[in-house]
Amino acid sequence: MGVWTSGPRSRALALQDSGLRAAFNKVLPDWTEDDVAGSPYAIGAYEVPASLGGDAGLKAFRAKLNERGLKLLLDFVPNHLGLDHLWAAERPELFVQCPPNTPGSFEQQTKSASAGSHTARTRISRRGPIRSNLITGALKHALP
Repeated sequence: MGVWTSGPRSRALALQDSGLRAAFNKVLPDWTEDDVAGSPYAIGAYEVPASLGGDAGLKAFRAKLNERGLKLLLDFVPNHLGLDHLWAAERPELFVQCPPNTPGSFEQQTKSASAGSHTARTRISRRGPIRSNLITGALKHALP
């Protein structure tokens, strides 16, 4: 369903989700955990993973579609960043912060600009609005 790279933390959460597991069982009764690459809504990087052939594989796929008169449309939603995206560690100020033990949040090891190479821990909400500068930053990062 998704073309962008997911990450191991997001994949682990997807595999722990009983609702997703029930949906997988209903649609694909013989599925295995190896079938789950991660969530297309938890982007680790806006890059095509090697398992899909990388950029070259995507280009070849698009060419095959074009040969058949079809077009390829990729959805770019900059607030679909996953737990594994580098901004969660390097730019936590772009995310909604919350107090410890807030339901629907996770603790993230971060690189604090004020601490230089030291790390800090912060709580980032998995739900809720994101700041507009995250969208702007994602667009600048992803578009040439």
